[in-house]
Amino acid sequence: MIRISNLFRAFAADRGGQFAILMSLLSIPLLAAVGMSVDYSYAVQVRSRLRAANDAAALYAALEFKKHGELPGQPAMAAYLESNFNAPSGDPVPTIKAATLDGLVFTLDSEVEAPVFIMQVFGNGNTDVTATSSVTIGQDTLLDISLALDTTHSMTKPAGVSPSEIDPDGTLLPPGITEVKRIDALKVAALRFNDAILNDDNLKDRSRISIVPFARYINVGLANRNAPWLSVPDDSGPTGETCWDHYEVTGYGTCEPYTWYYDGVPVVGSYCPPIYGSTSTRMCSPTGEKVWSGCVGSRPEPNNLEEPYAGSKFPGLMNTWCNTEILPLTNDAIKVANHISSLWTNDYTYIPEGVMWGWRVLTKAMPYQEGVDPTHDKKVRKIMVLMSDGENQAMADLPDAPTHHVLSPDMDPAQYASEVAKANMWTRTACERAKEDKVELFVISFGTDIGGDAKYMLEQCASDSSHYYDATNAKKLIEAFEAIAYRVGATYLSN
Repeated sequence: MIRISNLFRAFAADRGGQFAILMSLLSIPLLAAVGMSVDYSYAVQVRSRLRAANDAAALYAALEFKKHGELPGQPAMAAYLESNFNAPSGDPVPTIKAATLDGLVFTLDSEVEAPVFIMQVFGNGNTDVTATSSVTIGQDTLLDISLALDTTHSMTKPAGVSPSEIDPDGTLLPPGITEVKRIDALKVAALRFNDAILNDDNLKDRSRISIVPFARYINVGLANRNAPWLSVPDDSGPTGETCWDHYEVTGYGTCEPYTWYYDGVPVVGSYCPPIYGSTSTRMCSPTGEKVWSGCVGSRPEPNNLEEPYAGSKFPGLMNTWCNTEILPLTNDAIKVANHISSLWTNDYTYIPEGVMWGWRVLTKAMPYQEGVDPTHDKKVRKIMVLMSDGENQAMADLPDAPTHHVLSPDMDPAQYASEVAKANMWTRTACERAKEDKVELFVISFGTDIGGDAKYMLEQCASDSSHYYDATNAKKLIEAFEAIAYRVGATYLSN
């Protein structure tokens, strides 16, 4: 039997030229296919760069109009467009096709030629790429803003800056502070954001801010105890007691080191086993006491990821402590500032509830009804700023209970990975549903110790890539809040 490989070797060795002719003919469509792929990929890159540059130039022009009452000249806009496009040396630069102002909407159209490299061999010319950006200047737009802020234990980590670096006037940090923690940097950033919005003469009469501190649980405030959307048992005193024999400690055995994790932060210590004496004292303590401090857990699925009350009450959790309570939408700059200053850290990170309550405070439906009615005669811009410095460290006990358990690295690795993945999935779902309700989502990740999966999750939560900020240190956190305040208060892309 003649092998196929022998036939190919004989064909390739043939000196009659058939193989060379055949390969020459085949190389033409092969080269064309490769050329189309290469040139198309480059055109996609050019289109992406042009869109980003055109958005930046449109925002620049609209901001100049807001400051001076007129648009900058076309040469200035063209220069701004070109500098943001950053064309490689020798490549075509973008040009402005049209710049129009219709009422409070400014529209900028631009175009650029995307060079072809390989397909020019076949007579193809450069490809025309266009971009259109519309910016609403927004003097008549109402601004409702929720700040969903991570106030978990990981925010006690050092921020890596001195008080004078982020608060040179000494007006935003507590007097005498020497070590700046992440929570302190967050307070400075949020206070500056509040000042930029609610103390601006052009914004304060049409803007409101809500503060939504989140950790494992959300604090809706004791004042809402009898609200129709909430289910909270009555407080009760002790119903019994538990007793035990207490032995005095007479010494300690050999100490052993240990490490446990509190909200992703390693806590290193040592355990020294006590040595007890032989005599004991009978001791007792009351049991059965139930007290509500404002904390709520998750509603049953699917209502845990639904915004409206819709007859499914939120469960109040007894004997549970949680962070600072939610501040509903208000235009009182002093009230907002005082609330920000009162933030404190506690417990483990659970981002889905932060997103959900950051969304709920922006709506007109219960549980919070301060949101603007959708039929209002003015445009309403609903904005959420979500900030977190860590990964999900807790997961809901659904469907069994409304509580949230801690995700410990000491768990079975497969179970740990599965539950973290589900918490991240719920976070993304919460963000998507808020965006479907036309909530504009700015997202800030804070610090350098956030895992890649968590950072990607946060980035995907943002309305788009321009709404995501990777604040690797305290200064960049403050800059991110300032940039968002500038974008929120001045203009916004409306296409």
